[in-house]
Amino acid sequence: MATEKLIQLANERECSGCGACVNVCPTGSIIMRPVDDSLHLYPSITETTCIKCGKCMTTCPVLTIKYRESPRPTQHYYCAWNKSLDQRRLSTSGGVGSAIVNEALNRGYYVAGVKFDDHWHVEHVVTNDVIIANQFRGSKYLQSDTSTIYKKIKHMIYGGEKVLFVGTPCQIDAVKSVVPKADDKLLTCGIICHGVNAPVVWSDFVEYLQNKKHGVLKSYNFRSKKKGWGKLYIDYEMTNGKQYTEPAWKNLFHVWFGQHYMMRESCFHCAYRKEERYSDLVIGDFWGIEKVLPQLETKDGASVLITTTEQGQQFVDNLDCLELIRVDAKKTPTVLKGFLAKKGNEVKLNTQLESMHRFAAHYHSKTFAEMAKLYPCPTRWDLLVASLKHHIGKKR
Repeated sequence: MATEKLIQLANERECSGCGACVNVCPTGSIIMRPVDDSLHLYPSITETTCIKCGKCMTTCPVLTIKYRESPRPTQHYYCAWNKSLDQRRLSTSGGVGSAIVNEALNRGYYVAGVKFDDHWHVEHVVTNDVIIANQFRGSKYLQSDTSTIYKKIKHMIYGGEKVLFVGTPCQIDAVKSVVPKADDKLLTCGIICHGVNAPVVWSDFVEYLQNKKHGVLKSYNFRSKKKGWGKLYIDYEMTNGKQYTEPAWKNLFHVWFGQHYMMRESCFHCAYRKEERYSDLVIGDFWGIEKVLPQLETKDGASVLITTTEQGQQFVDNLDCLELIRVDAKKTPTVLKGFLAKKGNEVKLNTQLESMHRFAAHYHSKTFAEMAKLYPCPTRWDLLVASLKHHIGKKR
């Protein structure tokens, strides 16, 4: 008699929530559910319908560590921005993502990206409709719902379609695991990720904001350029026509994001947080551009664009809608460096993890209004003290 296979998925510390296991389960026995000690969702198996096939385990990027087995890529770095000033200004950084998406649509690709639904839930969808694809524009500091996206892409690619997938590094690894024989029909574009925040907190924040402003949220920009690129401002509009622009330090959700209170635990020791990347393309803000190209005017945004494969390079070589300046990779390390505690600083990392767990414990036992008082936005005095400590620390 054959021994029954033991099904054991990635633990809470390592699970990125990529959703690969959900997409490959042939009986639909895996769904993402909340757990008591976290604000995030984790895969849960319904034992009565699970057939113990093991596909979830052989597909899970954490368990199969495909990213460690891949050869180090030859990467080419560019400073890039969209030639369309309107698209550049509407985007978070240089409008490179919009240019890549629009060009992919023109070349007959379907595009999978992230947008908000009518209830402000963030979801991954695949489309060849430019109107829907325009909603992918702009940063969304949340974990997207990927519960069906990879299997949809697999069906499309194996049916002969081409797909551009845009997502976080762990989601890139997931789609490559679910669609292992895509050849050149799958083009991947990874974003330089600063960690994903809990959708449940975002949903509660939207409700809190609507009650506070006595209206229904119509639009929300996590990174406004009204004060220029690199200036951390948020702007949003209510259906009653009232518009608001505020610095990030006055925005509760952004403050909690900055303190890493709402991150997944896996983000604190992300396996993908390293210089070599395995998506065909990589995009993000080009922080530190003033040290590389000091004469460049960047008030409307500047992006880093990295090609890591021949397929990615060929796509960029024919991208006429972008301005590209080749830069030395050795001079651009700041765009890919860690977003949490620096490597080796275990004390700081453990302190941030403790704060995250404490925040989650409080969140489960208090109302959002109580959390707003317990974890408030800083005052100007708080900012001054923090700035002084930072400068003193740099001199030591």
